[in-house]
Amino acid sequence: MKTSKNKDTLRLTPEQDWHVSTVDAEQKAIEKALQSKTSGEVLLDLTQIDQMDSMGLKLLVGLYKTCVKKGLKLRVEASSSKILRLTRLCGLNQYIEIQEVVAHG
Repeated sequence: MKTSKNKDTLRLTPEQDWHVSTVDAEQKAIEKALQSKTSGEVLLDLTQIDQMDSMGLKLLVGLYKTCVKKGLKLRVEASSSKILRLTRLCGLNQYIEIQEVVAHG
């Protein structure tokens, strides 16, 4: 997981698909990155990954809940049609701003 800060925005960029065998490490990285974040926005950049299973969805929902608790805005960027379709199917786009973008590099 890459992290970067730009003004009030913390960008989280997973580098591997979110599924049952990867979410524990990703969750720890997210928790560490959010530890000192008390205001502004969290941008979850999913443009580097192509797939997400139910455990990945659980991680995304958990991130959303953490952001709500801390008063942070969560925004998601994704380029994978699979991830975009899955988040819409689950109705997450009603709670989280999810933007379709062209993948970085």
